Amino acid sequence: MFFLQVVLSGMFVSAAPFCVDIFFLLSGTLTSLTILKQLKRTNGKLNLASLYLHRILRLIPLLAGTILFMVSLLRFCGSGPVWYESDSYRTDCESNWRSTLLHIQNYLNTDSYNHNMCIGQSWYLAADFHLFLIAPFFAYLLRKYEWKMVPVIVVLLACGVLLLVFSWPLNSTNPRGTHSRGQCRLSSYY
Repeated sequence: MFFLQVVLSGMFVSAAPFCVDIFFLLSGTLTSLTILKQLKRTNGKLNLASLYLHRILRLIPLLAGTILFMVSLLRFCGSGPVWYESDSYRTDCESNWRSTLLHIQNYLNTDSYNHNMCIGQSWYLAADFHLFLIAPFFAYLLRKYEWKMVPVIVVLLACGVLLLVFSWPLNSTNPRGTHSRGQCRLSSYY
C-alpha cells in the first residue's frame, strides 16, 4: 500500500504541467462543439456579439466579486505566522484589478516571476478567453470546409507537438549549473 501511495503521489507531481494542457484541450473541445452546434442550428450564421457577451457575463461578475473579496475582506479571514503575505495579494489587486478584468494581465509586467497579478490563477482565464476569441473562426472554417480542414488541423497539431518536443528541457539544470526541478517548458506559460 505504501508503494502505491509513493508511486501515485510522484506521478501526480510529475504530471502536473500537463494538467493545464488537458484543461485547455477540454475547454477547446467543448467550445468547438458548442459553436459547431450553433452553426448547424442557424445554417452557418453565428452571432459573435451574443457569443462573446454570454462568455463575458458568465465570467466577469465572478471574477469581479473575487477581486472585491481580495481587496476588502481577505485580510480579515485568517491568521498565522505567514498571514502577513496575504497583504501582497491585496496590494496586487488594488494596483492591477483593471488588467485582470480586461484579461490582459498575462501581457503586463512579464519581467517578474509572479507578474504581480491580481489573483495569480486568473492567468488561465485570460489565456482561455483569448483562445475563445479565435475559436469561432476555426469552427466556422471547420464547418464550411469539413474534411478539407483535417490536414490543416493535423499540421497545427504537429506544430504543437514539435514545439513541445523542442522546448522541453533536455536536462534539469539551468544556465548557472544548479538543479532546477521546477523548470518546465515555456516557463512563462506556467
